Amino acid sequence: MGLLNAIGKMAGSKIVEKVEDEFAKKQNREQTGGYCKYIKSNLARVSQMITELKIETETLVGQIQVMKGVKLPFREKGNFRNTKDKANKNLKYLYLIQDFFTALAKNASGLILKNEELMLVTKFAPYFDGVPVLDINDDEDSDYSVLGTFKEVGQELKEVFISSKKGSNRFDFDEYLDRYSEKIEEYVIPNIDSAIQSFNSVMIAQEAPSPSIVEVPVAVAQVALLEKTECPNCHKKLAANAKFCSECGNKLEANKLVFCTECGKPINLGSKFCSSCGTKIG
Repeated sequence: MGLLNAIGKMAGSKIVEKVEDEFAKKQNREQTGGYCKYIKSNLARVSQMITELKIETETLVGQIQVMKGVKLPFREKGNFRNTKDKANKNLKYLYLIQDFFTALAKNASGLILKNEELMLVTKFAPYFDGVPVLDINDDEDSDYSVLGTFKEVGQELKEVFISSKKGSNRFDFDEYLDRYSEKIEEYVIPNIDSAIQSFNSVMIAQEAPSPSIVEVPVAVAQVALLEKTECPNCHKKLAANAKFCSECGNKLEANKLVFCTECGKPINLGSKFCSSCGTKIG
């Protein structure tokens, strides 16, 4: 019984894990889908923010290139350090923005984000409302926020959204940016435009109405022509596949359509006038 109970528990655990996994994926799609819609509706403002950040960063990088290798007075050395620090921080934001839009485009395409990508989207989204996401203070003793006031309720939320050092939901921007450390040190500005364009294209494609299936009715006259024919001798209406006229016995030529030279409408072989425009045939 003990073994059977253990097997039962294991099977139950697997089912629970599967259900939880499907639920997590659903939450993933819904949560990130909400960010997609928000960013799309504010894309003009967001793009302006990004453009201003890029221009500022390019200016700073240009200043660094000019000042690099030049012997500077003591006071200028401090300014040079501040310029490099600012450029470094701006570049971090630019690489995060690039990955943010790449993740949104991936989600909008119907793909499930990895936990790291989801955490990046969730935690970086506030940046576009003016929150300096790289300056989060993890010191609980100096936490006077609303979350900090309600310790019991707020702690779990803090672990999810404020990069706590506890729990599986920990996410640190600086650790994430390690993959770009060399490019940031060399002041390489990422190509954010392509990531934004990919996201925008996917969202536009999603919002476009599905093409409706339009049934094009065949003209009644054309159906009649295809289903019936006429004896050129006595003008008896006959079946389209008739070989002889049932009225006069006239042998019929193979049934085929010809077209009016005036209006282009199909007419029966042997007809003297076009039934659409009245033009005399032959």
